[in-house]
Amino acid sequence: MPRKIVVTVILIFTMIFTGGCWSRREVEDLSIVSALGIDRFKEGNRQKYRTSALVVRSRQLGGRQQPAEEKNPDWLVAEVGNTLYDAERNMTHRAPRTLVLYHSDIILIGQKTARQGIGDILDYLQRHKDIRLRNWVLVGKEDARTILANMPELEQTLTNEITEILTKTSPLVSESYPVDLNLFTQALLEPGWDAVAPMVRTIASSEAAGSQRKQMEPRQTIALDGLAVFRGEKMVGRLTPEETKGFLYILGKAQGGIIPASAENGKGKLSFLQISSDSRFKPIIKNGRIVMEVNIYAEANIGEVDGDVQVGDPKVLKKLNATFSRAVKGLAWKTLRKAQKKLRADVFGFGVSIHRRYPDYWREIEKDWYDIYPDLPVTIKVEGKVRRTNIISDPFTIK
Repeated sequence: MPRKIVVTVILIFTMIFTGGCWSRREVEDLSIVSALGIDRFKEGNRQKYRTSALVVRSRQLGGRQQPAEEKNPDWLVAEVGNTLYDAERNMTHRAPRTLVLYHSDIILIGQKTARQGIGDILDYLQRHKDIRLRNWVLVGKEDARTILANMPELEQTLTNEITEILTKTSPLVSESYPVDLNLFTQALLEPGWDAVAPMVRTIASSEAAGSQRKQMEPRQTIALDGLAVFRGEKMVGRLTPEETKGFLYILGKAQGGIIPASAENGKGKLSFLQISSDSRFKPIIKNGRIVMEVNIYAEANIGEVDGDVQVGDPKVLKKLNATFSRAVKGLAWKTLRKAQKKLRADVFGFGVSIHRRYPDYWREIEKDWYDIYPDLPVTIKVEGKVRRTNIISDPFTIK
């Protein structure tokens, strides 16, 4: 018996330490896709799909500084198919290595395609075993292939540049809102909530493509441009960067940005530097009708004073709280009116809030929500607080 136990233990250790990864694929045999673009178009009477993939050129990502005229570190490959999977597989004919999507960070959908409807695209994305729910979803003002063909300005790849702008610098101005595939899908599936996605567009760069080139052509790059708004599966419009700021205040997610305002005494202008915000939705049934109360809490510092405004005076500072509150409320109202009256899309999730507080009432109105929402009475209350005047208190005055 002991001999059998010893043999068994030896066999177990042999299997543990000599076993390998049967399905392993060497990185040298793979082409890593960092961003996937999706467009839909007509070819005659037939509907076609175009998938565009940004593939990282590993040799271009070395430690040495790359001259401007060298190759783009991204390789853009695009192919057409009768279905999305067909288009994706057709891209493999162009690649000397296997294209893999499990390291992708961005899903980019062209605006024209988004306005037609994205139900089939979401089926493909959710069903695909290699596409992670952590991918950022964006909508391009132009078609996806055009945007992905741009060069990065500071980062090594265009995907990194978009990701860094979206997650690190855009919160400083509160004019965009990062949405991953998980949140985007959740909003599309949840009754009483419509999805948004950050928009991106092509702009002319201030830098030339290469200092040694004979013909100095302006270089194209990318910029975020507010939010795409969906009602159901279709994009129905957009929020401008300023309207996006109001959207974030209503959600309580405004982290930064500048709020210009005029002083109470009419003798100057100020810039409030937003530092934090929060919000609460309170649905109330009055006389058998639902109304919504939105409470916004915002904090800011004084970023700039232009004129005779004694911000160091506690009495003046108290008035500035009211000035700041009115400015925030104005932004929120502008966004709310557009979302309700023009876009008719519940991007704030008011319906979800009603469902949570009054589930029985929600079941009665759910099927008519898109008819009720545009005329839903909403009150917005803002409690603004100016925390600091920053380095100096009184206005800078030259004697």
